[in-house]
Amino acid sequence: SNLKLRRIRDIAGCRIVVDNIADQDRIVGLVTGAFTGSKRIDHRQKPNHGYRAVHVIVEMNEKLVEVQIRTQLQHLWARLSEGWASTFDQFIKYGGGLPEVQEILSAASREVSYIEAEEQRLAAAEAELDVRLASPANEQVDKNVIWETLYGSPPPIQWPSVTAEFRRHIRAVDDLTCFKQRVEEWHKR
Repeated sequence: SNLKLRRIRDIAGCRIVVDNIADQDRIVGLVTGAFTGSKRIDHRQKPNHGYRAVHVIVEMNEKLVEVQIRTQLQHLWARLSEGWASTFDQFIKYGGGLPEVQEILSAASREVSYIEAEEQRLAAAEAELDVRLASPANEQVDKNVIWETLYGSPPPIQWPSVTAEFRRHIRAVDDLTCFKQRVEEWHKR
């Protein structure tokens, strides 16, 4: 292998895959709280060749253990990247390999970031609306109407269709596995 043994800092590792960023942040907090002196490495704001996740390095029995905490979408992206790396070139994971593959992975990583940011924004907006709806004066008011009152414009997505919209985005990201087939076909030419 071309990887230097001295770059390996941990002796063991595990991965936790959660539904969304809020769950990821909660689990990161639990892990860092459970191990004093843990080190948090957040690849979400500055992805490493498109890779997004949070790693927490903890010490157990004087040995370092890396805990990878990913959302479902981050995990899907990482599996795609790892699959292409094992099929085409190990350096794909480190920014190398076919430029076409790197372009696809970069675009997919940006899409994951966008979807997760939208999930957070909509969850915050919905939480705010839920608080306002809890007021006795607003018992019969539609969330869409409150949104428009608060923000001066219709909501970007009508509340009953929020779940459908996220499913559409997730399907689009899920379809990235189809890219693997296209790239494999292109590579065979």
